[in-house]
Amino acid sequence: MKKGTLAATALAVGAGAASTTGSVAAQEEETGEAVVQAHDFYPDAEFTVIAQFETSTRNDFIEHYDPDEAELDDDYDVYSIRIETGGEGGTLAHLMIDNGAVEANVGDTGTMNATASFLNPDFNLLEIDVTMEPENDVDDDDEVDGDMDDDEVDDDDDVDDDMNNDEVNDDMDNDEVNDNEENDNDDGLFD
Repeated sequence: MKKGTLAATALAVGAGAASTTGSVAAQEEETGEAVVQAHDFYPDAEFTVIAQFETSTRNDFIEHYDPDEAELDDDYDVYSIRIETGGEGGTLAHLMIDNGAVEANVGDTGTMNATASFLNPDFNLLEIDVTMEPENDVDDDDEVDGDMDDDEVDDDDDVDDDMNNDEVNDDMDNDEVNDNEENDNDDGLFD
């Protein structure tokens, strides 16, 4: 099946290179198989990738759900995702993707397909299709930096002027104010 997918991808890439028309969005979206726990499956729900497990954490996680590696093996990457379920903050879940099935990176968004099949009923694992869309890159750095002039930063000298009006630096002798007759300039804060 992977060879067939690879061949189809190569054919699609070749056809895309020969064609001069096409949608940029269509080239960025990618659909592939993924695995979720049954209680984390929300048909047609959108999600955001918030973290990718490091190798040791991934291995421990997969071993917990598939100790014999009958269904899941070292080829799977594990991601933490936030599923948009309509509630505050969404629902946190795990998404397992076989290497090469679909590309996922932190910040990418995706959508779960409406149908699922059991990959392993004993471990409550479902196999689903997900459509991933890469995180939008902000190419217009000028929008962020362009709104602030360098002169605006220098115009805030009033802050320094106001700081000089504290009780320690004013013209009145602080020892007269706190009635301790010692020349200790403590404003009466310390005994």
